[in-house]
Amino acid sequence: MGCPLGLVDISVGGILPEFLERYPKIKLQIIGSDRRADLINERIDLEVRATNEPETQTSLTMRKPDRIRRILVASPSLVERTGNLNCVDELADLPTLAMTSLVSFHTWELVGPNDAKQVIRHQPRLTCRSMTAILNAARAGLGFGLLLESACEADLQAGKLVRVLPDWQSEESQFYIVFTTAKGMPPAVRVLIDFLVEKSKQH
Repeated sequence: MGCPLGLVDISVGGILPEFLERYPKIKLQIIGSDRRADLINERIDLEVRATNEPETQTSLTMRKPDRIRRILVASPSLVERTGNLNCVDELADLPTLAMTSLVSFHTWELVGPNDAKQVIRHQPRLTCRSMTAILNAARAGLGFGLLLESACEADLQAGKLVRVLPDWQSEESQFYIVFTTAKGMPPAVRVLIDFLVEKSKQH
């Protein structure tokens, strides 16, 4: 199964132990990558994607179990040090955290009240390929992050993180499960797809 690194770290990776316990005879290989896989040529049974670009290959099928978005968060201690933000432009001058990119500057594309859009260009204090590492840094007060809402849920409830500028967030992305056409699909792949859809409806 192919899956973006951020989702392996937090969302998908967190539920797969339950799947393996439920189906003890199934063996599962997770290929964590932010590159879109060629399922047929790479012989990958299915891939989880978060995108707004539908699959165009007629040999592939997509299921759309849910939508995801990223929200602005920080630790209470960081908000206390920097003060409450009044507008999104202020983020450009504050410490930020981001997933790895090969460029020195990063951009956050945000959607606000009345569908207003704003692009924030910033230089992160920390960049990393691991969502877990970025979350840990956010909890430690090292910077503001634009992180998956589902990944932050427990920390928000526990008070380890707080939402910043709650009227602003990323544009929603569609959460897709992509797989080859159902004809001849192995039963293990079918039950994994059904499991992922089931879990997405619980969050």
